[in-house]
Amino acid sequence: PNDYGVERKLKWLQTFEAELKTMVLLEEEVSVPVTGTDELCLEAPWDSLYELWLIAMIEYYNGEYDRYDNSYALFNKQYGKYKKMRTTFYPTKGNIERGVVRGG
Repeated sequence: PNDYGVERKLKWLQTFEAELKTMVLLEEEVSVPVTGTDELCLEAPWDSLYELWLIAMIEYYNGEYDRYDNSYALFNKQYGKYKKMRTTFYPTKGNIERGVVRGG
């Protein structure tokens, strides 16, 4: 339990979703969830990134910086794995040009 309402958590998710779509998925037009019932773009097993992100944000805004450091490190490790998987197995023009795509 925490004191942060749905609107605040949704704002945090929108920030992460926008970064994900522009920096990793390379979408030019980005739409982010507007309500708590809108679908997010990550599916299992990668959807756990949303929870890890929210936990890190809650700890940060609670001023629990040691816990935040640990939570953010865990989030960042999983996010790094996701980005590597996307770069390796899903072709984009940039990935093909750099020769990092293994599958398709």
